[in-house]
Amino acid sequence: MESESQVSDLIETPICLHCAAELTGHEHFCAKCGCPVTPMAASLPYESILARGFAVREGSSRPRKFIVVLGMWILLGPMFVIFVTGFFLMFFASQGIVWQQNRHQDIPGNLFGIAISGMLAAVAGTLIYKTTKNYVKFRRETSEKTEEDDGTEGGMA
Repeated sequence: MESESQVSDLIETPICLHCAAELTGHEHFCAKCGCPVTPMAASLPYESILARGFAVREGSSRPRKFIVVLGMWILLGPMFVIFVTGFFLMFFASQGIVWQQNRHQDIPGNLFGIAISGMLAAVAGTLIYKTTKNYVKFRRETSEKTEEDDGTEGGMA
């Protein structure tokens, strides 16, 4: 009887590597933080979308390394420029400033293009801004913590 309780104490409970919450059952994602916890989470079609979304959310909200920020700029920077350029070209085309001969022929198409380009530019720009801002904030907090640690060690010595 005592050996059964010892064995049950030795059985490992799986935990999430991201938030350390206990996992119950055989779910592919942590119920608390949404982190993928099994290899199947990235291989099934719908679950792979969720896993990629988690990676982007983590990369943009808590970037710890400069390479993450650089990667976001490399991936989203050209998209931002293209969408902003498309937004202004379609806007000016709808006003008849760029192409005089097609001035008012496709106004609904231009408005749709303006709306889509504007929204996509806003998403790309927001992700770039958020990632950069959070990285700078993390670096500032890290340097302040290091300065505090150095100051307390110097005062005690």
